[in-house]
Amino acid sequence: MGAALVVGGLLPVAAAAVCCVVMGVGMGIAMPRVSSTVMTLSPVKLQGRNGSALQIAESVVTSALVAVAGAVLTASSLVGYLPVYALVGAVALAALGVTLTLRPVRGPVDGPSGEEGGAPHHEGGDGVEGSR
Repeated sequence: MGAALVVGGLLPVAAAAVCCVVMGVGMGIAMPRVSSTVMTLSPVKLQGRNGSALQIAESVVTSALVAVAGAVLTASSLVGYLPVYALVGAVALAALGVTLTLRPVRGPVDGPSGEEGGAPHHEGGDGVEGSR
């Protein structure tokens, strides 16, 4: 949003720099929380699988959004950059909506004796029931 206002001449370039810093701080706060939430909610046997799935999902979504933004940027060379900023703003609003629906996680899944508390029990070497 800040970049759109800078391009429109409504804000100085320094405002765009401040907006970038705020975005970076937000991402820096969110990413570790998402990872720790996934690990907290995962049974011990599935933490590796779920952590890997999270990393793959982050990479795929980032690549997809860069591709879409590139396509919109290329198409917007005819009509201006406003559609690019509208896309970024829409993604930011969607992320904000998802963020506002999240609730804090209370305590680990594993109980004090190392047994899985609230998570379903899985048998087998890789944590998948019936995989032997």
